[in-house]
Amino acid sequence: MNSIDTAKQVARNSDALFPGSVQMLVREVERGDLICLDYDSPQLRTRAALVRLRDRTPSPVALKFMEIIRHVEAGLLATERSEPTVSV
Repeated sequence: MNSIDTAKQVARNSDALFPGSVQMLVREVERGDLICLDYDSPQLRTRAALVRLRDRTPSPVALKFMEIIRHVEAGLLATERSEPTVSV
């Protein structure tokens, strides 16, 4: 079992709060196993981090990968702004 499954199980069987995305929890919410609370906090958000060696030029593939990650992050941020953030 992975940590997300474990967190869902703990939330279902206790009074614990579990922060998660709508996509991550859609089945549990639809079944009524978990409920959504209207709560938003910047501290609950995660973002990708790109780490590279100082004074080293990234390869063309690495530069393309960084461009893709930035594009995906921008899309996630836009989606986050258009949908309510869910904490279950």
